Amino acid sequence: MTTPGNGPTDPRAAPGFGTGYLAGELARTLRAAAAHTDAGLRQRAQARAQRLMETIEHLFTGKTRVGDRQPHVDMPAWATPEVVRGGFASGQAAAGGDWRPHELALAARLGAASGGARTRLNGHHLTREGLDELHGQLASREYRIDVPEEAALLVMRWLMARGEHAIAAALIEHIEPFFDRMRFYPRPADTPLPAPSAGIDAPVLARSVHSVAEGLERKQPSKEVESMREHYEVWAPLKDELVTLMLDTVEGPVPHFAGEGPERCPAGGLPFHAPAIRFRGTPRRASAADRGGAPAPSALSARPSPERSAGAVHRRTDRLAGARCGGTGAMGGAGAASARWLH
Repeated sequence: MTTPGNGPTDPRAAPGFGTGYLAGELARTLRAAAAHTDAGLRQRAQARAQRLMETIEHLFTGKTRVGDRQPHVDMPAWATPEVVRGGFASGQAAAGGDWRPHELALAARLGAASGGARTRLNGHHLTREGLDELHGQLASREYRIDVPEEAALLVMRWLMARGEHAIAAALIEHIEPFFDRMRFYPRPADTPLPAPSAGIDAPVLARSVHSVAEGLERKQPSKEVESMREHYEVWAPLKDELVTLMLDTVEGPVPHFAGEGPERCPAGGLPFHAPAIRFRGTPRRASAADRGGAPAPSALSARPSPERSAGAVHRRTDRLAGARCGGTGAMGGAGAASARWLH
């Protein structure tokens, strides 16, 4: 079986797939870059337009594959891709691209050229000085990680501190071929990360299974979610059942609208024509199981007889019949108003 993004029959495998959407985004971005009154927004639009053009080029040349687990042919599957609007991978890694301010500051401190390959910056963190800096960041928690790759060298230092030198060496061998294009070091921070807590909002991976289970047990249901659940599990099925019961009272075809424009009129069978025949007898009181646990409406406990209900409906629809088709048509006056109400 052909899997998405990997088979010749998948349209996403064709060069240029999805470029129509990207071309529209590029045109909109270029207009903003040329005419917007905000200078900062114009500058950001220019940078976004450049990424969009690179994305289109990569799609046409086959360097980027839409829908594939490894969208970049030059990047490993574990690399986090940079994604532009629409869900398209731009062709760059999220840990690559333009240099960040903390990278420029580190390059200036090391006397390295900025804006090019990141090999010197990544390599610095493997020196004694760089390893000490990583150790200090782990101890003080004064760092931030914006994309997963930025944690790689911190993890390597953490493994070394615990004597896991073989695993640390394997990690370095795995990421070293990409030292030139991705940053594997964290962003320094002036304040430490908050310490993990035992509450439900604490990072899950920093807690034991028992702690996570206790937090979930203490978590209260959301009123908004419960209201939505009640709508779909209780009231929506009751509405469907009501419509089904009402359609059972129709003599002939199901009510519908026929024609177009000003000639569009209700047509089909007449609703509420047979309740006195089919529902004669004592009305069944809805049970809690039927209602899905919802409170019973008061009307169910004192419903009038089917004959009386049918007569009231017919009288009401007779008064409303002139709104459509002047009381004429396939259904007649009462049927027209009833079909409009059903619709």
